Amino acid sequence: MIRWLTIGLCLSFVLSATPSAQAEGGKRRTEIHLITMGPGLPLFTRAGHLSLMVATLEGDKPVATRVYNYGDTNWQDPWLVANFFRGKLDFFLSVSGTLKQTVELYGRGQGRAIHRQKINFSDAQAEQVAKKLALEARPENRSYRYHHIEQICTTRARDLIDETTGGAVRAQLEKQMSDKTVYDDVAWAFSGHPYAVVAADLFFGRAHHRERDLFSSLYEPGRMSRALATVQVPDPRGANNKTVPLLGPRHPLAERVGSPLITAPSKASTVFALALALLLFALGFDARRRLQESTRYLGAFVGVGGAIFGLIGVLIVLLGLLSGVPEFGANEFVMVFLATDLVLVPPARRWWRDKGAMPSWMMRYAYGRLALVALATLLALSGVFVQRPIAYPLLSLGFSVGLLILLRSASSSSSAEPSAG
Repeated sequence: MIRWLTIGLCLSFVLSATPSAQAEGGKRRTEIHLITMGPGLPLFTRAGHLSLMVATLEGDKPVATRVYNYGDTNWQDPWLVANFFRGKLDFFLSVSGTLKQTVELYGRGQGRAIHRQKINFSDAQAEQVAKKLALEARPENRSYRYHHIEQICTTRARDLIDETTGGAVRAQLEKQMSDKTVYDDVAWAFSGHPYAVVAADLFFGRAHHRERDLFSSLYEPGRMSRALATVQVPDPRGANNKTVPLLGPRHPLAERVGSPLITAPSKASTVFALALALLLFALGFDARRRLQESTRYLGAFVGVGGAIFGLIGVLIVLLGLLSGVPEFGANEFVMVFLATDLVLVPPARRWWRDKGAMPSWMMRYAYGRLALVALATLLALSGVFVQRPIAYPLLSLGFSVGLLILLRSASSSSSAEPSAG
């Protein structure tokens, strides 16, 4: 599925060797290159990947390459997912081999496009980075605590590059705002995995929706590759008062054959909200039409809605309280998916069996729910609340209206008279 571009192209970085180094004929020197991998099919590869390559050259001839990978962990650990939710997942810096081995692993092995860009460091800076990577890759130094935005393969490489340039990367990029939020990037990266998109949209809070400066948004490999190419640094060849782009041109090492893996951001959450809205509307319409003959259909509407909204609400609360990942907190959808909706399930079960009357508290609960969700919807429409999609507050508001209409109808019918319960 991958067209190899030839070994010569794989090692095309020799074309970027500086004339001064070539003139020294045989003197060894070091270059650092950015290796960018496109998305793969498995969920954990959908966001792309990035590595740093240390290349040793004699004049214009490469004699060794070594690729360092910050995005490694024990993928067989049965507690991997649990540790992520706890905020206690450890990743480490590993060596994926030579450039050829790395291209084979990610290109042929995973069907991903791969590009290389030389980082325009001076010889001294390149040597400094090579030594730091070698030191950090030692078993006693290599581990770090993973965070899906702040501490990943890209941000670790970004911070090392920024440190080496004396803060030039941060200084130039943090003045610009990214046109994408984490929410936008998730919708793009997880396209093709609708359940992951829906889960991310529901359970991550405001932090995924806030605007970010360009430097802090370099968790996305493709954006980092493009942004670093705009950073200007002193010419490593020593030209007076001359600057050059930090990254050189992109050189393809492997490419994906056929249509792109991701062509558009996922709309999974909107589709999920619409499907749930249609289900609740059908149940509510049937319940209203047959309310005079049976409470069974009323029970179906109240039970299904109460269970879905309540269970999602409980998960939102638990993740916000128990997870060590801060982005699970400050979730505005706690006012949209109410954990308290689970109290609707027991009376709904009795109605499904055509037994029992309406509890006296239920009408008050319906009015209170409508007021709370209407407030959340108003705040979302006015921009005070930032979490998307807006379909979720509108869905919950529709359920509140339907619940109140049906309960009012049931309270005046002979099939569901109020009781003291």
